[in-house]
Amino acid sequence: MESKEDVRGLFNYTQEMNSSEKLLRRWKQSLARTLQQRTPAYLKLHRFSIA
Repeated sequence: MESKEDVRGLFNYTQEMNSSEKLLRRWKQSLARTLQQRTPAYLKLHRFSIA
């Protein structure tokens, strides 16, 4: 049987994981946008292999 402390710790851990997932996703999106703006057309064809 898990104690309340364990459950709370697990919950906090999942919350942190979720927020870092969001941050990572946002960072990837802005990176992709930056690459799109700076990359010549022939390289844009390959940008999905990066993501």
